Amino acid sequence: MSRAVRPVGGRVLQVGVDANQSVVDMRDCTSLAEDGNWETVKQHLQTDGYVLVRGVVPRPVVLKARALMVKHLKSKVHCSFLCA
Repeated sequence: MSRAVRPVGGRVLQVGVDANQSVVDMRDCTSLAEDGNWETVKQHLQTDGYVLVRGVVPRPVVLKARALMVKHLKSKVHCSFLCA
């Protein structure tokens, strides 16, 4: 079963698994953004509740943000996969 989260704008976003209990990748809109196809990117944002565009945020910033999120999660819940 997928988990619901509330991203910016209050939309409910289903993440984690699809109806068949398979892990689902986020839809990558990088090529659309690179081609300037902003109308389709906007449609994906409205449909999915997020837009994934790789390379916009510098890698060191992403890695630092990920480390901070993992640290926060570790302080709130016990999950063996976070401690590996």
